[in-house]
Amino acid sequence: MSAPRTARHAAPSKRDPARAGRSPLRPDIQALRALAVALVVLYHAGLPTLTGGYIGVDVFYVISGYLITGHLLREASRGGRIAFGAFYARRIRRLLPAAMVVLVATLVAAYFVVPPLAMPAISADGRSAALFFSNIRFGINGIEYLGNQDPSPFQQYWSLSLEEQFYALWPLLLALVLLLARRSGSLRRYLTITFVAVFVISLAVSYELTGYRQPLAFFLLPSRAWEFALGALVGLLPSTPAWLRERWVAGLLVIGGLAAVLGTAFWLNGDSQFPGVIAVLPAAGTALVILAGPTAPRSVISVLSLRPVQWVGAISYSLYLWHWPLLTIPVVGTGRGLSAPARTGAVIAAVVLAYGTYRLVEQPLRGNPLLSRHRRNTYGFGAVLIVAACAISVVTAGLPTLSAGRSAPVLADPATASQLTATAYVPDNMTPTLRQASGDIPTLYATGCQANFAEETAKGCATADVSSSNIMVLFGDSHAAQWFPALKLIAAARHLKLVTFTKSACPSVSLSVYNKLLVRNYTECTVWRRDAIAKINALHPNTVIVSNYGVYDDGSNGDTQYQSDWGRALATTLAKLGGAAHRYVIADTPHFDYEIPICLSAHLSNTAHCDKPENSVIDPLHRTTEEAVARTAGYNYIDSTQWTCPRGTCDTVQGNVLMYRDQQHLTATYAQRLSGVLGSAMTTTAS
Repeated sequence: MSAPRTARHAAPSKRDPARAGRSPLRPDIQALRALAVALVVLYHAGLPTLTGGYIGVDVFYVISGYLITGHLLREASRGGRIAFGAFYARRIRRLLPAAMVVLVATLVAAYFVVPPLAMPAISADGRSAALFFSNIRFGINGIEYLGNQDPSPFQQYWSLSLEEQFYALWPLLLALVLLLARRSGSLRRYLTITFVAVFVISLAVSYELTGYRQPLAFFLLPSRAWEFALGALVGLLPSTPAWLRERWVAGLLVIGGLAAVLGTAFWLNGDSQFPGVIAVLPAAGTALVILAGPTAPRSVISVLSLRPVQWVGAISYSLYLWHWPLLTIPVVGTGRGLSAPARTGAVIAAVVLAYGTYRLVEQPLRGNPLLSRHRRNTYGFGAVLIVAACAISVVTAGLPTLSAGRSAPVLADPATASQLTATAYVPDNMTPTLRQASGDIPTLYATGCQANFAEETAKGCATADVSSSNIMVLFGDSHAAQWFPALKLIAAARHLKLVTFTKSACPSVSLSVYNKLLVRNYTECTVWRRDAIAKINALHPNTVIVSNYGVYDDGSNGDTQYQSDWGRALATTLAKLGGAAHRYVIADTPHFDYEIPICLSAHLSNTAHCDKPENSVIDPLHRTTEEAVARTAGYNYIDSTQWTCPRGTCDTVQGNVLMYRDQQHLTATYAQRLSGVLGSAMTTTAS
């Protein structure tokens, strides 16, 4: 994110559009930057009570809107137009060197530290950061259910990308307004109308998009532009009102603004509907400080001017860039976070690196005579930095050989669970390969039969023996869909028509769930489930199979209230389904806290590093609750752990087959191999 130069504390004066934000050295703005970066860094470092520290980014956006708009308007007042070339050259010298230094250092460190299979995605994130569209990439990936990844070491670049997009578009908008105003002679009116329009429209987009696709609202410019516009509006105020010239009033506004920022940071959390409308609180608090800072009493400004505060504000840009990779790179692919001492050490290291980057990179290059003498030198320098960063990202994406160099016996369709044998290494004949694992999914996804987040109508896709009048129904979420490859073979062998009703992240149990990816209640799931049950009953199926992911709403091992709620919800669904002749509930599969393919890529010769004891990845209370409810409702319960954890340890490779495509879903290849034992279990339990 940008950290424009600070401004000198000035006496109150009248303002005009061409002089908005004119003071280049204001300690109150520098203090705001220090507060903003401290909130973000401490939030990411896991300070327990600071659950909404991410709002520090919103503080930066309001500051940028205020200072950048003022700078552009002053430039226009002096030269009669906005000098786009000079403006973008200054932005390049200010932002690009530090950003590319941290980006390259992150790529190199990740290459030597993280599991090999994680590098292609990390390198792609690095390229998107270098080309300033990482916010778009993260926004899209944030709603991709199959993109089950660790936080990217480049995730902090989303805000820089968004801000660069603002810098690309905002001068063009101002130039258009200046052109219109030149014809009518009413610059302030046109600017005010424009900024208010951007504020209102963008805030409305933020509200609507947050309730519909929160990651898009969080990461994309259309739902964030109002924060920049708010800063611009503060700079447009025609004069300092009489009431604001009273220093005690200005002091209260500064304190109140800071309190609004801090209070929001401690009040919000990761489940808050953000940005939405609640982002107005920290943004308005920031605007109040900027507005009242010039007339605030010396007692207030002296606190904000303390040398440590100003120092943190000065290094805030580099500190923001450095802290995140230091906190994330050591734990990529492990499913663990850093310990408290390690997080403290990472923050200290980030401060040291930020100061070094500020002194050795930011300051020298910002005013470098060779670069500033001719704009083409700056543009050439920036192009070299971007191309070099992209080239390094391509090189680091290359994968080594991801096998132990030995073959394993081919896993045939086993007749019994006792024939399943774990392989202690990653074989070179493994299927799917580690590279292919994420794409080894049921064909339901490719055919559009797996309902996405937005769908509320249950389609009911038919396969296997589609001419048969005997119908087998599969009903549930993606953990039901993972059994489709096996059930399709079973249905075909038994001359059944298999009809699937599956929806991502939507359990078939009658439970209202909170969707963490959408960051809201999953209302589409409730509507879809109701429609699916009605359509299943209308089919009068011969066989009904229900299966679900078991850890919605933060349900965890030993959570008796959650299991009680789940049991009641499952009983409700089973009671609503018609009386099929054959009825089954398939137990859930293990939930690892790391992605299995990534873990295996770091332990090619010893897969035991990625295996887990059964009770650490399967909640025995959940299994007991679900089985009791199923049997009470007249359903047969099939315990899938006999195949995933046949000896009390949940394996990751059996024979030459990779069992998981991510943290919790079976590969389609492994599910297909289980058609024999699943079919036998269905025959046995039904007899």
